[in-house]
Amino acid sequence: MGRPCARAHRCVRLSQTKNLLNNLDLQWRKQNAVTPTSQTRPFRHSEAVGAMAKVIPKAVPSLRCILCTARTGSKRACELSECRWTPSPMETRNPREVINALSASWVRVGNKMCARTIAPNPLKTLLREEVKEKLTSMTQEEKIRQSKIIKEKIFSHQKYKESKRISLFLSLPAEVDTSPILDDILSRGNIPFVPQYARGQMKMLRVHTGDVELMPATKWGIKQHAAGAVREDALESGGLDLVIAPGVAFTKNGKRLGHGGGYYDRYLSLLKEKHQQNPNFKKPYIIAVGFKEQIYEKIPCDPHDVVVDEVVTSD
Repeated sequence: MGRPCARAHRCVRLSQTKNLLNNLDLQWRKQNAVTPTSQTRPFRHSEAVGAMAKVIPKAVPSLRCILCTARTGSKRACELSECRWTPSPMETRNPREVINALSASWVRVGNKMCARTIAPNPLKTLLREEVKEKLTSMTQEEKIRQSKIIKEKIFSHQKYKESKRISLFLSLPAEVDTSPILDDILSRGNIPFVPQYARGQMKMLRVHTGDVELMPATKWGIKQHAAGAVREDALESGGLDLVIAPGVAFTKNGKRLGHGGGYYDRYLSLLKEKHQQNPNFKKPYIIAVGFKEQIYEKIPCDPHDVVVDEVVTSD
């Protein structure tokens, strides 16, 4: 009998990892319940390895250390004996994406990049991998079909009809196509806003007809206004009536799993905070859109995750 293929071997280790992480979920939550999320500290290699060792048991070995490969940019195995443990689904990911996922979120303190002390939820990482495989297997025709259904549901939604200031994301190929929604907002004479990501923060900036074609793309392929572009900021000009948000996975009652950067959770929390401080500041209605393959009965959530008002899908 021949040696099993690398993909089969990876799937076996992924299954082992998933079972072990399910058993350690309670331990992880207890650990983070006493961790001050607002505190920051330098992101030390030894501390990160120690944190991973608590979450990923030694029964699931890795081919390489993602922390060291992120630092060196190479695919070589780490030479440090303590750097052996990491979830196998991460091995083929871009090193910087891995670091972001493991560190929850990055902040700048002086001239150093620091990570928040809260550890990432390993169950979220596994679910993102699962959804990514689902979306990859979808045909382009099926994505177009579902996007059209979702578009019509948005157009007929009462909140959409009532809203003047609407934020939406500029979709990637694996997401629900939002370009018809942007065109409709502009044709109605309403005001659309789209995200601009920079230095761990997200702004919603106004977009005019023809802007999207001239926008540069980020390293993730997301189009956004250039850093020096002068555009109306939604927070500084009256807020938003409606937010159309992306995500990786959702429940029908409004729970949402994002891509791991925390941009929308922080932004939506900021909108809520501003409304609480000033009742005259608009509290937007939040709609998340996704394919039916992204809908789950339950998804892993943390205290900082924002629940949306409604999830619109093709079903």
